[in-house]
Amino acid sequence: MPLFSRRKPVVPASEVDTHLSDDLALLSGAAQGDVQGDVQGDAGPWAARLDALAAQGRWTHHHLLVEHAARLEAERPGALAAWQGSGAPTARAVLAVRAAWEARSGARAADVSADQFAAFHSLLEEAGTVIGAALDADPRDPTAWAAAFHRARGLEQDATLFHQLLAGAEQASPHGYEWRVAAVEHVSPWWFGTAETSWDLAQHLARQAPGTRCELLPAAAASRAWWHEKTTVTKAMLTEALPQAFAHLDALAAGDDDVELVSAGSELAGRLAAAELDAEAVRALAPLGARLCSVSFGAWFHDPVAVHQALLQRRR
Repeated sequence: MPLFSRRKPVVPASEVDTHLSDDLALLSGAAQGDVQGDVQGDAGPWAARLDALAAQGRWTHHHLLVEHAARLEAERPGALAAWQGSGAPTARAVLAVRAAWEARSGARAADVSADQFAAFHSLLEEAGTVIGAALDADPRDPTAWAAAFHRARGLEQDATLFHQLLAGAEQASPHGYEWRVAAVEHVSPWWFGTAETSWDLAQHLARQAPGTRCELLPAAAASRAWWHEKTTVTKAMLTEALPQAFAHLDALAAGDDDVELVSAGSELAGRLAAAELDAEAVRALAPLGARLCSVSFGAWFHDPVAVHQALLQRRR
């Protein structure tokens, strides 16, 4: 028998969305119709939960549940037809904008056909009414404002309209994160700006809401800029932004809001891993254990659990 064992360390299974388990049970209970279509759901507890989160101003938590609801409705159209109240109009807006971007496909513009672009723009135009209804229902909702920014980006709306949208969001949803990160993406080098414009906007918007999820905005801008072009400038942005982001995660880890911690850590790790900054992504995941937020992390990968497992392997 060898003197020293060289067993490969066991990587724990990814604990996907366990931070939302109670909420997702309510969502499951709200859905109408099982696979055979013969189960009647009860949307009351789910609606009450979303209403309570909005009343408490817990908009990131609210955002995650709206995203899960939109995901369910996309898989099973009509499943949440009985849901009324906070978040329901926004979920419809999220679905409308997502359907448009899926029609475009995730390809580079040069690889998108004329028919795909036509369908994309048509669906985005139609989404304006749904987004307007969501903003009318609750102008505080940062997810509804984010849908408006995603639509503006797809329609390539000019700087004047972008700044009008920005001013409206700043006034109506002063602490919202989701619209802020969508605005930073709009002026990133991937779309209609540069590394510097996205960085400057991220810094400005982060200063408006210190001590909140907005502390991650500079890291969001820096990681996207680094992914686009690895230069001394984008490296300097990362060097400045990451300590601020990690400090925010550490502060969350010392608190008692697991939903915010797992969501924020998953988002930061996903952005860093997508930009091939794996060591930094592992650092972002450290306070989370094996927990993972599928909404915050999954936006960047076709197989988010496989990527998460690879990062956990590196950590060990």
